[in-house]
Amino acid sequence: MGVGTIVHIILGSALTIAMLITAFQLLQFFLSKSDKKPIYLSKVRQYGITSIILFAVYMLWIAKKSMLLG
Repeated sequence: MGVGTIVHIILGSALTIAMLITAFQLLQFFLSKSDKKPIYLSKVRQYGITSIILFAVYMLWIAKKSMLLG
């Protein structure tokens, strides 16, 4: 296993975990009472931004990897 494969696995796993946490926070936001919604909304934003950044890094890594191979 090369370094590229290990980075690919780490980025993919981190992205999956971030997306699951974001989905869980969204579920909590939709099912919470109105007085707690601002708390969950801030968490949804935080994990959503993290997921988007990880997705962008992951896609850039895949593009870089495919350009080197192709």
